[in-house]
Amino acid sequence: MAMVVSEREGRMAEWSDGRLDEFALRVDERFDRAEEKTDERFDRAEQKTDERFDRAEQRADDRFSESNRRFDHGDREFARINDRLDDLVKVMIGGIVALTGAILAGFAALVVLFSTQL
Repeated sequence: MAMVVSEREGRMAEWSDGRLDEFALRVDERFDRAEEKTDERFDRAEQKTDERFDRAEQRADDRFSESNRRFDHGDREFARINDRLDDLVKVMIGGIVALTGAILAGFAALVVLFSTQL
């Protein structure tokens, strides 16, 4: 037992201010290295995240471009249908004018026919 106590006292005597300073320096160096590794990991993670966001943004831009192309095609189709409907309206107006003229001519013919028969 005396041997164990003397060993402890010997070890305790060895922990001088110089050794404690060395120990503190080594602990600081280890923390600095750990901090550098952590910073590197965060930088890599941030870079990967930025790359993923860039890819997602590019995919979104591509999809919006495709949507715009489809809308432009739809607009051209609606314009074409609108032109056809305008032509149809013109034909219908012409038909109505012709029918109205025919009806008026028929009434005029009846008026002439009745007036000559009386």
